[in-house]
Amino acid sequence: MNPFKPDHISWFDHWLIAADSSTTGLVSDAITNLLSTEQRTRRRSASSLTTLERTVDNVLSNLLRRTVYPISGVDRVAVSRDKRRPPARYKSETHTDAFPVTLDALTDLGYVEQSVGDWYEGRTTTIRAGAKLRAHIKSRFVSPQFDRMPGQEIVVLKSDKTQYDVAELVDYTDDAHTTRLRSQMKVINEAVDSYEIEYTGSAAADLDDRFMRRIYNRESFECGGRLYGGFWINNKGCRRHLKINGERFMQVDFVSMLPALAMADAGHDLTVNAYDIPGTKYPRKAVKILMLCMLNMKQRIRSWPDGVSKLFPEGTRLTDARNAIESAHPALASQWYQDRGVKYMNTESNILVSTLMFLVKQSVLALPVHDCVLVPESGVEIAKEFMLRSFQFHTGHTGRVTVDRP
Repeated sequence: MNPFKPDHISWFDHWLIAADSSTTGLVSDAITNLLSTEQRTRRRSASSLTTLERTVDNVLSNLLRRTVYPISGVDRVAVSRDKRRPPARYKSETHTDAFPVTLDALTDLGYVEQSVGDWYEGRTTTIRAGAKLRAHIKSRFVSPQFDRMPGQEIVVLKSDKTQYDVAELVDYTDDAHTTRLRSQMKVINEAVDSYEIEYTGSAAADLDDRFMRRIYNRESFECGGRLYGGFWINNKGCRRHLKINGERFMQVDFVSMLPALAMADAGHDLTVNAYDIPGTKYPRKAVKILMLCMLNMKQRIRSWPDGVSKLFPEGTRLTDARNAIESAHPALASQWYQDRGVKYMNTESNILVSTLMFLVKQSVLALPVHDCVLVPESGVEIAKEFMLRSFQFHTGHTGRVTVDRP
Protein backbone atom coordinates (compact mmCIF):
# COMPACT_ATOMS: atom_id res chain seq x y z
CA MET A 1 0.00 0.00 0.00
CA ASN A 2 1.17 3.49 -0.81
CA PRO A 3 1.08 5.43 2.50
CA PHE A 4 0.78 8.69 0.55
CA LYS A 5 -2.40 7.69 -1.31
CA PRO A 6 -5.48 6.41 0.57
CA ASP A 7 -7.13 3.22 -0.66
CA HIS A 8 -9.79 3.46 -3.41
CA ILE A 9 -8.47 6.82 -4.62
CA SER A 10 -7.30 6.65 -8.21
CA TRP A 11 -4.39 8.65 -9.59
CA PHE A 12 -5.02 11.62 -11.83
CA ASP A 13 -5.19 10.65 -15.51
CA HIS A 14 -3.15 13.16 -17.53
CA TRP A 15 -4.55 11.87 -20.84
CA LEU A 16 -8.30 12.15 -20.22
CA ILE A 17 -10.36 14.78 -22.09
CA ALA A 18 -14.02 15.55 -22.70
CA ALA A 19 -15.90 14.11 -25.69
CA ASP A 20 -19.57 15.14 -25.36
CA SER A 21 -20.95 18.61 -26.10
CA SER A 22 -22.16 19.29 -22.56
CA THR A 23 -18.74 18.57 -21.08
CA THR A 24 -16.84 20.54 -23.71
CA GLY A 25 -19.24 23.45 -23.13
CA LEU A 26 -18.49 23.34 -19.42
CA VAL A 27 -14.76 23.35 -20.18
CA SER A 28 -15.13 26.37 -22.46
CA ASP A 29 -17.03 28.28 -19.76
CA ALA A 30 -14.35 27.45 -17.18
CA ILE A 31 -11.58 28.63 -19.50
CA THR A 32 -13.42 31.90 -20.14
CA ASN A 33 -13.89 32.45 -16.40
CA LEU A 34 -10.26 31.66 -15.67
CA LEU A 35 -8.93 33.99 -18.36
CA SER A 36 -11.17 36.83 -17.14
CA THR A 37 -9.68 36.63 -13.66
CA GLU A 38 -6.04 36.32 -14.68
CA GLN A 39 -3.70 39.14 -13.81
CA ARG A 40 -0.99 38.98 -16.44
CA THR A 41 1.25 41.74 -17.74
CA ARG A 42 1.62 40.02 -21.10
CA ARG A 43 -0.92 38.32 -23.29
CA ARG A 44 -0.71 34.53 -23.44
CA SER A 45 1.00 33.05 -26.48
CA ALA A 46 -0.95 30.67 -28.72
CA SER A 47 0.93 27.66 -27.32
CA SER A 48 0.38 28.81 -23.74
CA LEU A 49 -3.35 29.22 -24.38
CA THR A 50 -3.56 25.76 -25.96
CA THR A 51 -1.83 24.23 -22.94
CA LEU A 52 -4.21 26.04 -20.59
CA GLU A 53 -7.23 24.80 -22.52
CA ARG A 54 -5.95 21.24 -22.48
CA THR A 55 -5.18 21.41 -18.76
CA VAL A 56 -8.61 22.76 -17.81
CA ASP A 57 -10.24 20.10 -19.99
CA ASN A 58 -8.06 17.42 -18.40
CA VAL A 59 -8.73 18.49 -14.80
CA LEU A 60 -12.50 18.86 -15.19
CA SER A 61 -12.78 15.57 -17.10
CA ASN A 62 -11.00 13.73 -14.26
CA LEU A 63 -13.34 15.23 -11.68
CA LEU A 64 -16.47 14.61 -13.76
CA ARG A 65 -15.54 10.97 -14.30
CA ARG A 66 -14.87 10.32 -10.64
CA THR A 67 -17.98 12.22 -9.46
CA VAL A 68 -20.34 10.39 -11.81
CA TYR A 69 -18.46 7.08 -11.56
CA PRO A 70 -16.94 6.91 -8.05
CA ILE A 71 -14.69 4.02 -7.03
CA SER A 72 -16.07 2.25 -3.93
CA GLY A 73 -18.04 5.40 -3.22
CA VAL A 74 -14.93 7.61 -3.31
CA ASP A 75 -15.06 10.66 -5.59
CA ARG A 76 -11.57 12.02 -4.98
CA VAL A 77 -8.54 11.81 -7.26
CA ALA A 78 -4.92 11.78 -6.10
CA VAL A 79 -2.70 14.23 -7.95
CA SER A 80 0.99 15.11 -7.82
CA ARG A 81 2.05 18.73 -7.55
CA ASP A 82 5.68 17.71 -7.92
CA LYS A 83 7.54 19.76 -10.53
CA ARG A 84 9.42 16.70 -11.73
CA ARG A 85 8.14 15.48 -15.06
CA PRO A 86 7.98 11.90 -16.35
CA PRO A 87 10.28 10.76 -19.17
CA ALA A 88 9.22 12.13 -22.57
CA ARG A 89 7.80 8.73 -23.51
CA TYR A 90 5.08 9.11 -20.86
CA LYS A 91 4.57 12.87 -20.92
CA SER A 92 1.22 14.37 -21.91
CA GLU A 93 0.42 17.98 -22.85
CA THR A 94 -0.64 18.68 -19.26
CA HIS A 95 2.64 17.59 -17.66
CA THR A 96 3.86 21.18 -17.28
CA ASP A 97 5.08 23.57 -14.59
CA ALA A 98 1.80 25.45 -15.04
CA PHE A 99 -0.32 22.46 -14.00
CA PRO A 100 -0.43 23.23 -10.24
CA VAL A 101 -1.00 26.90 -11.00
CA THR A 102 -4.01 26.07 -13.17
CA LEU A 103 -5.24 23.65 -10.52
CA ASP A 104 -5.10 26.41 -7.89
CA ALA A 105 -6.90 28.84 -10.22
CA LEU A 106 -9.73 26.36 -10.78
CA THR A 107 -9.88 25.85 -7.02
CA ASP A 108 -10.29 29.60 -6.47
CA LEU A 109 -13.10 29.68 -9.05
CA GLY A 110 -15.00 26.89 -7.28
CA TYR A 111 -14.56 24.18 -9.91
CA VAL A 112 -12.15 22.18 -7.77
CA GLU A 113 -12.01 21.30 -4.10
CA GLN A 114 -8.40 20.63 -3.19
CA SER A 115 -6.80 19.01 -0.16
CA VAL A 116 -3.10 19.82 -0.45
CA GLY A 117 -0.80 17.05 0.71
CA ASP A 118 2.21 17.15 2.98
CA TRP A 119 5.32 15.10 2.27
CA TYR A 120 6.44 15.01 5.90
CA GLU A 121 3.03 13.84 7.08
CA GLY A 122 2.80 11.23 4.33
CA ARG A 123 -0.26 12.73 2.59
CA THR A 124 -0.66 13.22 -1.14
CA THR A 125 -2.78 15.97 -2.65
CA THR A 126 -6.33 14.94 -3.53
CA ILE A 127 -8.98 16.80 -5.49
CA ARG A 128 -12.72 16.46 -6.00
CA ALA A 129 -15.42 18.42 -7.83
CA GLY A 130 -15.98 21.84 -6.29
CA ALA A 131 -19.37 23.48 -5.65
CA LYS A 132 -19.59 25.07 -9.11
CA LEU A 133 -18.80 21.81 -10.90
CA ARG A 134 -21.21 19.80 -8.73
CA ALA A 135 -24.00 22.27 -9.43
CA HIS A 136 -23.35 21.88 -13.14
CA ILE A 137 -23.40 18.08 -12.86
CA LYS A 138 -26.67 18.16 -10.94
CA SER A 139 -28.39 20.40 -13.47
CA ARG A 140 -27.10 18.98 -16.77
CA PHE A 141 -25.24 15.69 -16.66
CA VAL A 142 -26.55 12.17 -17.05
CA SER A 143 -23.58 10.26 -18.44
CA PRO A 144 -20.63 12.37 -19.64
CA GLN A 145 -18.43 10.89 -22.34
CA PHE A 146 -14.67 11.05 -22.48
CA ASP A 147 -11.84 10.58 -24.93
CA ARG A 148 -8.07 10.40 -24.65
CA MET A 149 -5.32 12.61 -26.02
CA PRO A 150 -3.36 10.82 -28.75
CA GLY A 151 0.08 9.35 -28.14
CA GLN A 152 -0.20 7.68 -24.74
CA GLU A 153 2.37 4.93 -24.20
CA ILE A 154 0.72 1.53 -23.73
CA VAL A 155 3.86 -0.44 -22.84
CA VAL A 156 5.01 0.95 -19.50
CA LEU A 157 8.22 0.19 -17.63
CA LYS A 158 8.50 1.01 -13.93
CA SER A 159 11.31 0.93 -11.39
CA ASP A 160 11.37 -1.17 -8.25
CA LYS A 161 9.34 0.37 -5.46
CA THR A 162 10.98 2.86 -3.09
CA GLN A 163 10.67 2.83 0.68
CA TYR A 164 7.42 4.76 0.20
CA ASP A 165 5.96 1.96 -1.97
CA VAL A 166 6.17 4.14 -5.07
CA ALA A 167 7.53 2.99 -8.44
CA GLU A 168 8.88 5.54 -10.92
CA LEU A 169 8.30 5.52 -14.66
CA VAL A 170 11.41 4.40 -16.54
CA ASP A 171 12.39 5.26 -20.12
CA TYR A 172 13.66 2.54 -22.45
CA THR A 173 14.95 2.08 -25.97
CA ASP A 174 12.53 0.42 -28.35
CA ASP A 175 13.55 -2.82 -30.01
CA ALA A 176 11.79 -5.65 -31.83
CA HIS A 177 10.43 -7.01 -28.54
CA THR A 178 8.86 -3.77 -27.26
CA THR A 179 7.53 -3.02 -30.74
CA ARG A 180 5.78 -6.40 -30.75
CA LEU A 181 4.38 -5.81 -27.25
CA ARG A 182 2.99 -2.45 -28.35
CA SER A 183 1.49 -3.95 -31.50
CA GLN A 184 -0.27 -6.62 -29.44
CA MET A 185 -1.71 -4.04 -27.04
CA LYS A 186 -3.00 -1.93 -29.94
CA VAL A 187 -4.82 -4.97 -31.37
CA ILE A 188 -6.32 -5.83 -27.96
CA ASN A 189 -7.37 -2.24 -27.19
CA GLU A 190 -8.95 -1.78 -30.62
CA ALA A 191 -10.87 -5.04 -30.26
CA VAL A 192 -12.17 -4.23 -26.78
CA ASP A 193 -13.10 -0.70 -27.85
CA SER A 194 -15.25 -2.10 -30.67
CA TYR A 195 -17.44 -4.27 -28.43
CA GLU A 196 -21.10 -3.29 -27.95
CA ILE A 197 -21.26 -3.96 -24.22
CA GLU A 198 -24.56 -3.74 -22.34
CA TYR A 199 -24.79 -2.99 -18.63
CA THR A 200 -27.85 -3.99 -16.57
CA GLY A 201 -26.69 -2.95 -13.09
CA SER A 202 -28.13 -0.13 -11.01
CA ALA A 203 -24.84 1.44 -9.90
CA ALA A 204 -23.11 3.77 -12.37
CA ALA A 205 -20.47 2.19 -14.61
CA ASP A 206 -18.30 3.99 -17.15
CA LEU A 207 -18.58 1.67 -20.14
CA ASP A 208 -16.34 3.93 -22.23
CA ASP A 209 -13.38 3.44 -19.90
CA ARG A 210 -11.68 0.64 -21.84
CA PHE A 211 -8.13 1.83 -22.45
CA MET A 212 -5.51 -0.62 -21.16
CA ARG A 213 -1.76 -0.48 -20.69
CA ARG A 214 0.71 -3.28 -20.09
CA ILE A 215 2.88 -2.42 -17.07
CA TYR A 216 6.26 -4.03 -16.37
CA ASN A 217 8.15 -3.78 -13.10
CA ARG A 218 11.68 -3.58 -11.71
CA GLU A 219 13.01 -1.99 -14.91
CA SER A 220 12.69 -5.35 -16.67
CA PHE A 221 10.42 -6.67 -19.39
CA GLU A 222 10.70 -10.04 -17.66
CA CYS A 223 8.95 -8.81 -14.51
CA GLY A 224 5.22 -8.16 -14.34
CA GLY A 225 3.51 -7.17 -17.56
CA ARG A 226 -0.10 -7.35 -16.39
CA LEU A 227 -2.80 -5.36 -18.18
CA TYR A 228 -4.27 -2.43 -16.25
CA GLY A 229 -7.17 -0.11 -17.01
CA GLY A 230 -10.66 -0.91 -18.21
CA PHE A 231 -13.80 -0.37 -16.15
CA TRP A 232 -14.38 -4.13 -15.63
CA ILE A 233 -10.93 -4.49 -14.03
CA ASN A 234 -11.36 -1.52 -11.69
CA ASN A 235 -15.04 -2.20 -10.92
CA LYS A 236 -15.39 -5.86 -9.98
CA GLY A 237 -19.02 -5.48 -8.94
CA CYS A 238 -20.15 -4.54 -12.44
CA ARG A 239 -18.96 -7.74 -14.12
CA ARG A 240 -22.02 -9.85 -13.39
CA HIS A 241 -24.23 -7.16 -14.94
CA LEU A 242 -22.49 -7.11 -18.32
CA LYS A 243 -23.90 -8.54 -21.55
CA ILE A 244 -22.78 -8.56 -25.15
CA ASN A 245 -25.11 -9.34 -28.06
CA GLY A 246 -27.70 -10.28 -25.46
CA GLU A 247 -25.44 -12.89 -23.82
CA ARG A 248 -24.19 -12.59 -20.28
CA PHE A 249 -20.48 -12.84 -19.60
CA MET A 250 -18.87 -15.84 -17.97
CA GLN A 251 -15.51 -15.86 -16.19
CA VAL A 252 -12.95 -18.42 -17.35
CA ASP A 253 -10.26 -18.49 -14.70
CA PHE A 254 -7.01 -20.37 -14.22
CA VAL A 255 -6.92 -22.47 -11.05
CA SER A 256 -4.35 -21.21 -8.53
CA MET A 257 -2.44 -19.45 -11.31
CA LEU A 258 0.75 -18.25 -9.57
CA PRO A 259 1.25 -21.47 -7.58
CA ALA A 260 0.61 -23.40 -10.81
CA LEU A 261 3.36 -21.37 -12.51
CA ALA A 262 5.70 -21.94 -9.56
CA MET A 263 4.94 -25.66 -9.75
CA ALA A 264 5.64 -25.65 -13.50
CA ASP A 265 8.92 -23.86 -12.82
CA ALA A 266 9.79 -26.71 -10.44
CA GLY A 267 8.93 -29.27 -13.12
CA HIS A 268 5.48 -30.40 -11.99
CA ASP A 269 1.80 -30.01 -12.88
CA LEU A 270 -0.49 -28.58 -10.21
CA THR A 271 -3.30 -31.12 -9.76
CA VAL A 272 -5.09 -29.64 -6.71
CA ASN A 273 -6.36 -26.26 -5.58
CA ALA A 274 -3.22 -24.82 -4.04
CA TYR A 275 -5.12 -22.73 -1.51
CA ASP A 276 -6.94 -25.65 0.14
CA ILE A 277 -4.61 -26.70 2.97
CA PRO A 278 -5.42 -30.18 4.38
CA GLY A 279 -6.06 -30.39 8.11
CA THR A 280 -6.78 -26.67 8.52
CA LYS A 281 -9.76 -24.35 8.33
CA TYR A 282 -7.75 -21.50 6.88
CA PRO A 283 -9.82 -19.30 4.53
CA ARG A 284 -8.84 -19.54 0.90
CA LYS A 285 -8.24 -15.79 0.62
CA ALA A 286 -5.91 -15.83 3.64
CA VAL A 287 -3.87 -18.75 2.28
CA LYS A 288 -3.67 -17.16 -1.17
CA ILE A 289 -2.23 -13.89 0.12
CA LEU A 290 0.26 -15.54 2.48
CA MET A 291 1.32 -17.99 -0.20
CA LEU A 292 1.96 -15.21 -2.70
CA CYS A 293 4.03 -13.41 -0.07
CA MET A 294 6.09 -16.56 0.39
CA LEU A 295 6.73 -16.74 -3.35
CA ASN A 296 7.62 -13.04 -3.53
CA MET A 297 9.95 -12.70 -0.55
CA LYS A 298 13.71 -13.12 -0.56
CA GLN A 299 13.95 -14.90 2.79
CA ARG A 300 11.75 -17.05 4.99
CA ILE A 301 8.85 -15.08 6.33
CA ARG A 302 9.19 -14.37 10.08
CA SER A 303 6.45 -11.85 10.77
CA TRP A 304 2.94 -11.36 9.46
CA PRO A 305 2.72 -9.15 6.36
CA ASP A 306 0.51 -6.09 6.91
CA GLY A 307 -3.13 -7.04 7.40
CA VAL A 308 -2.69 -10.75 6.68
CA SER A 309 -3.04 -12.07 10.25
CA LYS A 310 -6.60 -10.68 10.41
CA LEU A 311 -7.62 -12.96 7.56
CA PHE A 312 -6.74 -16.12 9.51
CA PRO A 313 -8.74 -17.54 12.42
CA GLU A 314 -8.07 -15.69 15.66
CA GLY A 315 -4.99 -16.96 17.44
CA THR A 316 -3.34 -18.45 14.34
CA ARG A 317 0.44 -18.33 14.62
CA LEU A 318 2.46 -17.39 11.57
CA THR A 319 4.77 -20.36 12.02
CA ASP A 320 1.79 -22.75 11.99
CA ALA A 321 0.27 -21.20 8.86
CA ARG A 322 3.60 -21.04 7.07
CA ASN A 323 4.56 -24.62 7.98
CA ALA A 324 1.13 -25.93 6.93
CA ILE A 325 1.47 -24.32 3.50
CA GLU A 326 5.02 -25.59 3.04
CA SER A 327 4.00 -29.11 4.10
CA ALA A 328 1.01 -29.12 1.74
CA HIS A 329 3.26 -28.33 -1.23
CA PRO A 330 6.59 -30.15 -0.86
CA ALA A 331 7.20 -29.83 -4.62
CA LEU A 332 7.53 -26.06 -4.12
CA ALA A 333 10.38 -26.35 -1.61
CA SER A 334 12.83 -24.86 -4.12
CA GLN A 335 10.47 -22.03 -5.06
CA TRP A 336 9.71 -20.45 -1.67
CA TYR A 337 11.45 -17.20 -0.74
CA GLN A 338 13.18 -16.83 -4.11
CA ASP A 339 11.54 -13.50 -5.01
CA ARG A 340 10.10 -14.96 -8.20
CA GLY A 341 6.54 -13.66 -7.91
CA VAL A 342 6.95 -10.85 -10.46
CA LYS A 343 8.54 -13.29 -12.91
CA TYR A 344 5.59 -15.63 -12.55
CA MET A 345 3.33 -12.63 -13.17
CA ASN A 346 5.27 -12.05 -16.38
CA THR A 347 4.57 -15.60 -17.53
CA GLU A 348 0.94 -15.16 -16.47
CA SER A 349 0.63 -11.98 -18.54
CA ASN A 350 2.28 -13.66 -21.56
CA ILE A 351 -0.23 -16.49 -21.31
CA LEU A 352 -3.14 -14.07 -21.10
CA VAL A 353 -1.97 -11.89 -24.01
CA SER A 354 -1.43 -14.96 -26.18
CA THR A 355 -4.95 -16.09 -25.32
CA LEU A 356 -6.41 -12.67 -26.15
CA MET A 357 -4.61 -12.54 -29.49
CA PHE A 358 -5.98 -15.99 -30.36
CA LEU A 359 -9.52 -14.96 -29.38
CA VAL A 360 -9.34 -11.72 -31.37
CA LYS A 361 -8.34 -13.69 -34.48
CA GLN A 362 -11.29 -16.03 -33.88
CA SER A 363 -13.65 -13.04 -33.38
CA VAL A 364 -14.40 -14.16 -29.82
CA LEU A 365 -15.11 -11.19 -27.59
CA ALA A 366 -13.03 -11.22 -24.40
CA LEU A 367 -12.28 -8.85 -21.51
CA PRO A 368 -9.03 -9.62 -19.62
CA VAL A 369 -8.71 -9.61 -15.82
CA HIS A 370 -5.09 -10.52 -14.97
CA ASP A 371 -5.31 -14.34 -14.90
CA CYS A 372 -8.77 -14.83 -16.35
CA VAL A 373 -11.01 -13.67 -19.19
CA LEU A 374 -14.64 -12.64 -19.36
CA VAL A 375 -16.33 -14.05 -22.46
CA PRO A 376 -19.94 -14.47 -23.60
CA GLU A 377 -21.45 -17.87 -22.86
CA SER A 378 -21.06 -18.91 -26.50
CA GLY A 379 -17.29 -18.32 -26.29
CA VAL A 380 -16.56 -20.32 -23.14
CA GLU A 381 -15.35 -23.54 -24.77
CA ILE A 382 -13.01 -21.89 -27.26
CA ALA A 383 -11.66 -19.61 -24.49
CA LYS A 384 -10.93 -22.65 -22.32
CA GLU A 385 -9.15 -24.36 -25.21
CA PHE A 386 -6.94 -21.37 -26.02
CA MET A 387 -6.13 -20.67 -22.35
CA LEU A 388 -4.96 -24.23 -21.79
CA ARG A 389 -3.01 -24.28 -25.06
CA SER A 390 -1.34 -21.01 -24.12
CA PHE A 391 -0.44 -22.28 -20.65
CA GLN A 392 1.12 -25.40 -22.19
CA PHE A 393 3.03 -23.33 -24.77
CA HIS A 394 4.55 -20.91 -22.22
CA THR A 395 5.31 -23.40 -19.42
CA GLY A 396 5.54 -26.86 -20.94
CA HIS A 397 3.00 -28.05 -18.38
CA THR A 398 -0.74 -28.58 -18.04
CA GLY A 399 -2.92 -25.90 -16.52
CA ARG A 400 -6.47 -26.05 -15.24
CA VAL A 401 -9.36 -23.62 -15.63
CA THR A 402 -12.78 -23.11 -14.06
CA VAL A 403 -15.91 -21.42 -15.42
CA ASP A 404 -18.18 -19.34 -13.20
CA ARG A 405 -20.45 -16.36 -13.23
CA PRO A 406 -18.41 -13.24 -12.42
